[in-house]
Amino acid sequence: MTKRPLKSLPSQGDTVRFINIGTLDRLRAFDVVLDAFENMAFSNWHLDIVVSDKEYIRTLLTRYPTLKVKITLHEGIHTLDELRATVKKNDIGIALLPSNHFYNTVIANKIIHYASCGLPALMINNEKNHSIFSEDQAYFSDFDVDSITASLTKMMHTPKEKLAQTGKQAQDKLLHIRRNYKVLAKELSDIMDDIVVL
Repeated sequence: MTKRPLKSLPSQGDTVRFINIGTLDRLRAFDVVLDAFENMAFSNWHLDIVVSDKEYIRTLLTRYPTLKVKITLHEGIHTLDELRATVKKNDIGIALLPSNHFYNTVIANKIIHYASCGLPALMINNEKNHSIFSEDQAYFSDFDVDSITASLTKMMHTPKEKLAQTGKQAQDKLLHIRRNYKVLAKELSDIMDDIVVL
């Protein structure tokens, strides 16, 4: 029996809920993302953070005391089902990584996790991400405070039903490409070619 895809529904209330899952460390420069959240004129947002190693993010968050009430660092998520349930309580997934040779040649795992739950992702505006997702399936930003602030603000202005529809389109695209093994094999081949060139 084939499982039906998880359907994403808009979160309840006026608060727009963002989530970031996966590794956070100095190389991922999450302070740039937090600076963008801090710069927003809106106050009706919340950010969930789910990471296995919490030492870096705990230290980083001490530099943002004004954001303390707007961020939840989750402590008790241990299974994939628990993670999916947490993701689905949100409206937008954060998948922002600095622009460099490595990050520009891969699709971040968190993007796949978000799309599989029917959640739209805010991802880096690069050729690799655009090769998979279009403007009606995801949100894109350059990796600097002003660009991320502008993208977050745009999403804050977007009705939650529209955010959910974008997530559904991302999910449909993911289901389509994951069935197409020729595409996946070609992408893997391209990545291996890039690694060998290094």
